[in-house]
Amino acid sequence: GLASLSKQYQGRVQFVGVDIQDQTQPARAFIQKYGWTYPSVADPTGAIRNSLGLVGQPVTIVFDSTGARVFVAPGAVSQKTLAAQLSKLA
Repeated sequence: GLASLSKQYQGRVQFVGVDIQDQTQPARAFIQKYGWTYPSVADPTGAIRNSLGLVGQPVTIVFDSTGARVFVAPGAVSQKTLAAQLSKLA
C-alpha cells in the first residue's frame, strides 16, 4: 500500500497524509498500524479538504513538481494504479 510505495519512491516523491476530521489518537494508531513513515497533518475542521474542492474522503491526489494536480481518485486506490501514476512523474 501507501507505506511500501512511499519507501519505493523515497527521495523522488513526497507523500503527505491528511487526517480529515479525525481524532488524534485513533489517527495515530492507524498510521502506526499501517507503517506510514511519511508526514501526516491534522485537518480537524476539513479546511484542507475544502480548500482543495473535495467533498468526501479518502481521496488520493498526485501533484507534479510544479504543483499542478495530475491525478485525483476518490475512494480507495490500488497500489498498482498509484504506482503507475507516480512512475510517470519520478
